[in-house]
Amino acid sequence: MPKRKLRGVWSEGMLLCGSKKIGDAGAAVELLRPPSNAKPGERVIATGQTVSSNPIDSMKSKSELKKIEGIWEEVVRGLGVDNQGHGVFQGRTLHVNGKGPCVCETIKSGSLY
Repeated sequence: MPKRKLRGVWSEGMLLCGSKKIGDAGAAVELLRPPSNAKPGERVIATGQTVSSNPIDSMKSKSELKKIEGIWEEVVRGLGVDNQGHGVFQGRTLHVNGKGPCVCETIKSGSLY
């Protein structure tokens, strides 16, 4: 993921974490991990999704980038962790193409942020 300025702050990548409430004591939080054979910078996609290029790279104007920045709140509503610990988007497993799913080892049926 290329370095970009998001909401006025430089971002050099993205982490996703699974979370699950534990009683009244708080929540467990765990990194969503890519398959062990994935390389840094490889794209994570949802099952059934095909991506031939980076859509952000094809945008020319600042207004187009601002639209993308505002989409995150909408996207996060579709994210979760299924009962196998797989990260999901709208019920479709998140994976590195051809290398396997992205997983939380201990969190099952939780949220993903």
